[in-house]
Amino acid sequence: AREESIEIPVQVNGKVRGHIEVPSGISEDAAKEAALSNDWVRRQLDGGQPKRIADAANRFLLSLDDGPRRKAMIAFDSANRLDWHYIPRSRSGLALGEMRADQAEAARALFATVLNARGLELLDGVRLLEGVLREQQGSFCDPDRYYVSVFGTPGRFPWGWRFEGHHLSLNVTLPTAGQ
Repeated sequence: AREESIEIPVQVNGKVRGHIEVPSGISEDAAKEAALSNDWVRRQLDGGQPKRIADAANRFLLSLDDGPRRKAMIAFDSANRLDWHYIPRSRSGLALGEMRADQAEAARALFATVLNARGLELLDGVRLLEGVLREQQGSFCDPDRYYVSVFGTPGRFPWGWRFEGHHLSLNVTLPTAGQ
C-alpha cells in the first residue's frame, strides 16, 4: 500500500534542523513551497543565515580585482549554474590557484557559512586527495583547479554560488521567498 504522506528533512546551515510532512508524490516545487511556508523554516531564514551567506560572498568578491571578479561572477539564469559535475573537465569561475592567500581565505569563509567544521575537513580531504592523484595520474588532477562561481548578486534573490572541481561539487542557491 502506498503511503499518503511522507516526512522530508529540512536543512538550515547545512544541517538537518527539522522535518515536514508532505503528501506522497509531491513535486519538488511544491515541496519547496511547503518548506518555505512553514513558520519554523521562515523564522530560521528571516534575515539570519541568508544575510551571513551574502555578506561572506560579497567579502569574497570585494577581495578580487576586476578581472578575477568577472571570472567568478556569472548570471543567475546562466545555463552554467545547472551544469555541475565532479568529473575532470573544464569549468567556469575562478580557480583557487588563481587566488592570493587572502582571497582563498575569503572563499573558505564563504564555504564555512554552509559547512560545519567536519564539512570543511572533508572538503580539505578531497583537495588533498587531488594532490595524490596528480602524482599518480597526471596534471588534470590538481588541488588548485577547484573553482568558485557566484551566480547573480549576493543578497538579491535569487542568487547562489558553487565550489567545484574533480571529486566535489558544492552548490548553494538562495531562492526568492516562496520559490
